[in-house]
Amino acid sequence: MNRLSLLDGVLSLGSEPLLEGLDSAFSLKGSFLSLPREPDRNGTGPWRHAALGRPARVTAFAGQEQRSPFWFTPVQGTDPAALDGAAAWMLLKRDDGLFVLLVPLPAGNASSHLVGTAPGGALRLYRSTGNPALAPTGGRVLHVAAGRDPGALLASSARAVARALPAAALRKDKADPPFEDLLGWCTWNAFYQDVTAKKFLDGLARHRALGVRLGFAILDDGWQRETPPTPVSRRYLAGFGTDQAKFPDGLGPVARKARETFGLRHVLAWLDPQGLPAGVDPAAFKRYRPTLATPQPDAHVALEPVFSWFDSHLLRFPGDWLAFLRDRFAELREAGVDGVKVDYQGTLFFGAARSHAASRPGECARMRNALETAATEAFGDQWLSCMAHLPEFWYHARRNNLSRGSDDFYPGIPASHGSHIRANAFTGLWFGHFMGVDWDMFQSKHPFGAYHAAARALSGGPVYTADEPDGIDPELLRRVAFADGRVPRFPNPATPSLRSLFPEPGDDPRAFVVVNSGTSSGAAGLFDVGTAEPARPVRATVTAEEVFGRDHTLFRFCRVRTFLLWTDDGTVRFVRRDEPVVLETGPDRFRIASFLPFRSSGACGDLGFDGTFAAIGFPSLLVPSAAVVCAGPGRDHDGVKLAGPGRFAAWIADRPIHVFLGDGGGDQEALPFEYDPETHLIFVDVPEVPDGRPELSFTHPPHRNP
Repeated sequence: MNRLSLLDGVLSLGSEPLLEGLDSAFSLKGSFLSLPREPDRNGTGPWRHAALGRPARVTAFAGQEQRSPFWFTPVQGTDPAALDGAAAWMLLKRDDGLFVLLVPLPAGNASSHLVGTAPGGALRLYRSTGNPALAPTGGRVLHVAAGRDPGALLASSARAVARALPAAALRKDKADPPFEDLLGWCTWNAFYQDVTAKKFLDGLARHRALGVRLGFAILDDGWQRETPPTPVSRRYLAGFGTDQAKFPDGLGPVARKARETFGLRHVLAWLDPQGLPAGVDPAAFKRYRPTLATPQPDAHVALEPVFSWFDSHLLRFPGDWLAFLRDRFAELREAGVDGVKVDYQGTLFFGAARSHAASRPGECARMRNALETAATEAFGDQWLSCMAHLPEFWYHARRNNLSRGSDDFYPGIPASHGSHIRANAFTGLWFGHFMGVDWDMFQSKHPFGAYHAAARALSGGPVYTADEPDGIDPELLRRVAFADGRVPRFPNPATPSLRSLFPEPGDDPRAFVVVNSGTSSGAAGLFDVGTAEPARPVRATVTAEEVFGRDHTLFRFCRVRTFLLWTDDGTVRFVRRDEPVVLETGPDRFRIASFLPFRSSGACGDLGFDGTFAAIGFPSLLVPSAAVVCAGPGRDHDGVKLAGPGRFAAWIADRPIHVFLGDGGGDQEALPFEYDPETHLIFVDVPEVPDGRPELSFTHPPHRNP
């Protein structure tokens, strides 16, 4: 296997140069470039730029920029040196079929990002302490890896980075928050900060009246006690309790009624880790030693968003973070709240460095570690991070396993709907290896309601709305959840297709394909991301290999060559694993296609493919295949495990003798079914089962027995 080498400023894989013109201070060990641990005294200021040189043979790049302290922004192009922001990671495509991944890492007292110089120029590594009194120290500052399968490259690199960073943990090694598997509702777009106890409970009652079974709700910003606004700031936390005018009896009766009357299993509350955006009232929280936080400038990330979001130029944050968080969470837990949405975490990007001894990354890590400790003690895995798009936070998520993937859902900004899809899918590509990705709330009766619902159903994350009580579309919500309120979802975050990462000349710039898959099923969603423009059909191609990734077990071990393609208009066709499939958007500006593998040791006559059975899922759902947990052949039957009940569809070569509810052994219940010998489609009404995951067994006719 070829290894990386560094000689005379050239980083190579075997004999092939990857980067040419690196700073002489870099050293290489394994897949990590390091800088000296002693601070660089050249020049002044809290940052340093180190030359990474010119990437060799690059034809395109994709990544995420840090343009604000709150959210990453997708970035794509043909020349990485033309980058005008600070990138948290970058994937390079070369003309020889090789892909190169660059991941800057926090090390010593400094954060790291990739920045460009000028078109046709070089890349640089930007390192910042966020404190004018501190020069950056070094350590392992950049991970570099190369390979021909980008999915496998990203996965192996995530494992390497997780091993290298002491506080990092991979998503697959952590528990998902239990609320993630249930349909939810958030109060934000319904009421914004004008939420009250009555409005919250009326919203729950309206869902129940429409037959929508909610599993969780988030009481968003607006319930807490705030100081009166002043010319300096209007958003200081005045106490741990509620705003008495809005929630006169506190949160306890509200949380209790949400469970006992409306059947919610989880009640989450919004909070800001520093109190409110501008912090805390120093008189009310004197015991936590509030200190003045002075936002520090940055060479590449804008400062103004802090002030414009906070409506404040005077930030006062608790000095004793851990005690403050523990006490605040204890109050919520006592009131019956069993989870939290922790917002505004990116505040610490600017406000963290408050002394000559403190670096911004160090303070960010301190706050994040305190948050991890306090939230885990109070709520276990039941918490969601938000406005936290700092690499340091993703790499300090030891237990937290769900974070917002993009800026908010903005009902009144048409252009935001398409950019929302792109941003979330990009977040899943790299940072989705460290935490699950929440695609945010949406509104079901909004003109883009179905568009967003389809994206959430494909996302692998939670599905929850922010509907006003009179703006609920129960029919749409039944297309993303089972009758009992559970949501079928893929086990991994959705990502862009390779073609959407690196478009080819002539591709429609409005066409963006999102892919996701599980053990035995996958799906692709084509979205028209030009949502500020009038609707028109857009087209794009995708292959089964893009949906599952070339390293998927279906290809490595099962050697699947053929897939059944099911689109949301009911079309069925058969495609090879590498065959480009053309998708076209419908009236709602999206199209969902499910890719179902044929897995059988037998042949299927002259039908032209090597399978006898493919589990489609539930056609009534926006993403039918998300409900297929696993599927595969047995000695005399085909078996399927499903995520819930409903009308199940599959393709089967011959009419089965029986369809049993069960796994092929022990007590089984025969189920009626409908089979069409011309289309080979079979439909079965699957009942609810105690564990929520029914298994079906399709018994082969005698001539198919081995």
